Amino acid sequence: MNNKLITLKVSSFATNCYVIYRDNSSKCIVIDPGGDSEKIKNEILNLDLNISHILCTHGHPDHTGGVYDLSVGGRVQFYIGAGDENLIDHPPKYITDLLPDFRKPPSDYKIIKNETVISSDGIEICVFKTPGHTPGSLSFFCEGMIFTGDTLFKGSIGRTDLSGGNYDLEISSIRSKIFSFPDDTIIYPGHGDSTNILIEKSQNPFLNNSN
Repeated sequence: MNNKLITLKVSSFATNCYVIYRDNSSKCIVIDPGGDSEKIKNEILNLDLNISHILCTHGHPDHTGGVYDLSVGGRVQFYIGAGDENLIDHPPKYITDLLPDFRKPPSDYKIIKNETVISSDGIEICVFKTPGHTPGSLSFFCEGMIFTGDTLFKGSIGRTDLSGGNYDLEISSIRSKIFSFPDDTIIYPGHGDSTNILIEKSQNPFLNNSN
């Protein structure tokens, strides 16, 4: 695997922020910078990298809170999934109140409407629509890794009782999209520890009853 991965715990929600880069490259892609933007900036600066893309698995503020600081003044493309625009334009106060350093993301975001591939300096990320936790939830596949946001966790699934959530849709997204990848694909969720497809197929109590 040629891509390198850094995982940073950020914000009071302990969100997993991921930085993907390659050796001998000057660019990186950041997934879910939910806060603590200085911490993220310093890590990237130490690697002598520049951010080319910020990808958010969904629009909840604990996944977008650091986007503004990381993108201001730079040539950074910020992407969200179609259906989560309202979460970016009008961040839910009941979440932002718990995030002291939250900054509203910039309004010039790009909307991913269809499944696509995002490329940057040798990194290729396949974007998949996995709605359920939010209407615009996305998952990102890259070289044996899949970043599932709050759709799928180790031993659990994302909440669907918040505005726009849909339990049946989330289960369908996991089974039809995420579980279509090889069993040894590593799952990097929005919170908590990493896992893999085989473990979640066989052991996740929300998903293993009808395999």
